[in-house]
Amino acid sequence: MKQQIRNVKILDMKDKTKWVKTDVTVENDIIVSIDKGYECDKYYDGNGLILSPGFVDIHMHEEGFTSDDDSFDIGECMLKMGVTTAMGGNCGSEKTEFHKFLDHIDHKGSPINYCLAAGYNSIRKRHGVLDQDKPSKDQMRKIQENLLELVRDGAFAITFGIEYNPNMDIDEILEALEPFKGRQDIFVAAHSRFDGDRAIEGLVEMIEIARRSDIPFQISHLSSCCAYGRMEDCLNTIEEGLNQGIDLLVDTYPYGAFSTQIGTSVFRGDFLKKWNASYEDIILTEEPYRSCKLNGEIFKKAREERPDMLVVARVMKEDETKKSLKKPYVMVASDGLYNNGKGHPRGAGTFPRVLGTYVREGVLSLEEALYKSTLQPAKRLGLDHKLGRIKPGYQADLVLFDPEEIKDCADFEDGQRPPLGIKQVWVNGQLAVEDNKVINNRLGKSIRRGMR
Repeated sequence: MKQQIRNVKILDMKDKTKWVKTDVTVENDIIVSIDKGYECDKYYDGNGLILSPGFVDIHMHEEGFTSDDDSFDIGECMLKMGVTTAMGGNCGSEKTEFHKFLDHIDHKGSPINYCLAAGYNSIRKRHGVLDQDKPSKDQMRKIQENLLELVRDGAFAITFGIEYNPNMDIDEILEALEPFKGRQDIFVAAHSRFDGDRAIEGLVEMIEIARRSDIPFQISHLSSCCAYGRMEDCLNTIEEGLNQGIDLLVDTYPYGAFSTQIGTSVFRGDFLKKWNASYEDIILTEEPYRSCKLNGEIFKKAREERPDMLVVARVMKEDETKKSLKKPYVMVASDGLYNNGKGHPRGAGTFPRVLGTYVREGVLSLEEALYKSTLQPAKRLGLDHKLGRIKPGYQADLVLFDPEEIKDCADFEDGQRPPLGIKQVWVNGQLAVEDNKVINNRLGKSIRRGMR
């Protein structure tokens, strides 16, 4: 069936300053024309609004499926905010084993198109390496074989949550990456070992991993690493690496708070002093702790009893995140993560927040914001031959939005509230969302590296 979205404005991603008023025609799941006058079976009126490529979220945390689980918690939030393709498996973590997750989507569909990275921390644990241990030679051999298998079967990256396994040193990481040394068809992404006053130390380590492995590298969620008063120095450190010819990109989300599980090593030692914060800056997201006035005793109790519960730490400086987003090597990504429907609003508001609030405040131009949300992450994934542009031959993943109205609405009370201003979303050529209502949440497919 041929469909046409009439009377829209599209951005020429090659020029990045040129806007075109036109009609966009889709046949099946492919864009076939961006000219007027094409005869179709069905028409939509774009009312002069912006039609964008679907947003590409290169850093989020996918659902964890069980055998009888058919729900898509974060996937539907992604869809409502215009994300049509996302990569899970970040920060070294696989919520569901790689093959099981993609096979589940192949069988049942998904709200969005999903690709995955190989999460080293999860693989390490699967091979019997405890948090406080180092892999034996035999364990490392099996880990390497497992990583090779996953990359062969379509993983786009290998990710590390260095902070989450403090005994994972640089030698272990480089040994794990040795079979991939010099490869340019995948990338490595890492959650830094340090933040706050030791942020630069963590960045130096990651840049050294990139240099010695000679694999393209992505620094994960820069804001939660560096937005504590050191952003300028951190950006200078990254640029020193870039000036040495190291292939570095960065992702970040547009909030002054991070989120992670309460039981992780993030909250060891004097973490409040490190962030110059107090317990009042930390929000517990699930009952029976959600409404508690937090103190050290309650925090310790919750950490022991509910180690998987997400907490939100409002300890970062959002103006520093805004400063980082101006840099050409920094992409927009949500780091979205939910447990039982609770969590940080970034999983439902990141892209509308950048395209709305940040653009209207002058942090970015609309053109820059769109590039950082679409074509730039598609390039890093090696999918820019099919995603990130509205162009004949490209995949018909599309978002129609009002640039004057678009706004994130999710907050720390309701982290899944959908945004305003996103009128329609198409996934693989079919209408998936209309005015915040999900019409079809099974249009997404699995994407494996190397697929055309």
